Amino acid sequence: MTAAAPFVAAAVQAEPCWLEVDAGVEKAAGLIAEAAANDARLVAFPETWIPGYPHFLWLGSQAWGMQFVQRFHENSVTVGDEAFQRLARAAADNDIAVVFGASERDRGSLYMA
Repeated sequence: MTAAAPFVAAAVQAEPCWLEVDAGVEKAAGLIAEAAANDARLVAFPETWIPGYPHFLWLGSQAWGMQFVQRFHENSVTVGDEAFQRLARAAADNDIAVVFGASERDRGSLYMA
């Protein structure tokens, strides 16, 4: 029996582009390409990497944190939107599987996807 070829996976530990979906997608595409260039077959991003984990919820009072909610909502992705398609293209162009953590916008609701 021959040994199986090693499987290379990458885990992203990079700061997101806080509350900026376009910059986040661009940075993610670069990290996807970097992982693939280093022979990874899978790259995984942290929870809500786009638009960044909503840490503002714990920085002060709930009333204070509300100032970020609209921007967080606006910079979340929608399945099939331009940002989503750019991430899918980056995965396809680099022939790599991507596990991506994002805030998903569906009408007025947000989901950690």
